[in-house]
Parts: sequence; structure tokens; C-alpha cells
Amino acid sequence: MLNRKLLNSIFAILAATILMITGSCTDPCKDTTCLNGGTCIDGSCDCPTGYQGDSCKYETRSFFYGTYNVQATCSSTGINNYTCNISEVSGDLFKVRIANFANSFSNYVTATINGNLINIASQSPDNDGRIVSGSGSLSGNVIQMSYTVAGGSGTDVCDQSTWTK
Repeated sequence: MLNRKLLNSIFAILAATILMITGSCTDPCKDTTCLNGGTCIDGSCDCPTGYQGDSCKYETRSFFYGTYNVQATCSSTGINNYTCNISEVSGDLFKVRIANFANSFSNYVTATINGNLINIASQSPDNDGRIVSGSGSLSGNVIQMSYTVAGGSGTDVCDQSTWTK
């Protein structure tokens, strides 16, 4: 009788232990949906390059989109105030286009986005001998950018420009 009680107690403890172990094995990714090729790891989405957000919903470059009021301090032209617009380049997740760059170019200036960084590779958007290049970073709704426009009537270095959305 004592052996039976002991055996029942051991069985009850073993059953309770198994229930506790298997009951705590829930899938932390069960209610997590990751978009755009994101992968769920321990309940959070690991987003592929070019996407961000809780569910990888947003293109990183989309945070740059919008109309900006620009104040630029330049070596040749002094203080310049103008408005420009940043929008997507279709078919390239890492590119944007900038309209009215430096209040000077008729055609779009193309830039590459990498996280919160924007880079303007050397280019001549208007094919008129003027070449633009530059780089900057986005924080909130503000881009701090340095750029150079060379050719035409000389070189204008704009090492302090603030773009506010």
C-alpha cells in the first residue's frame, strides 16, 4: 500500500512537471507577421535591408519623402533658401530623386539611401557641365547635408545646409 501511494505521488509529480514544461513552450512568433521578407526571431521582426518598422512594413527611403524648406550656406552664393521635394525612384529600393535641387537644376538629382544616410554621387542632371555631389543624414524631419555644385560659373561648396520637412 505504501509502495502504491509512493508510486502515485511520483506519477503525479512527473505528470505535473511534464505539463509545466510543455505548457511553457509557446511560439513567440505565433502572433507576429513580418512583411517584405522579414523573419520573426523571438517575437520580433528582423527586417531585410531597405525595410524597417515593427513588421518591416516601411521602406527605409520613405522616411526621406516629402517637401523640404532648405537653408544652405554656400561658398559662392552665400545663404540660399529654397524648397525641394524628395520622392521615390521606381524599381530601386535604395534610390530617391530630388526635384529643384539647389534651386538650380531643372532635372532630378538622384541619391542613394542607406539607413538614415543620403548620398549624392557625382552627376550632371541637366547635362550642362554642372556637376553636383554630396551627402547627409536624416534625423526626425531634418536632413543635414553638405553638397558641392561645380562647373558653369565655378564651384559652390555648401557645407552647411538644413532641410526641414
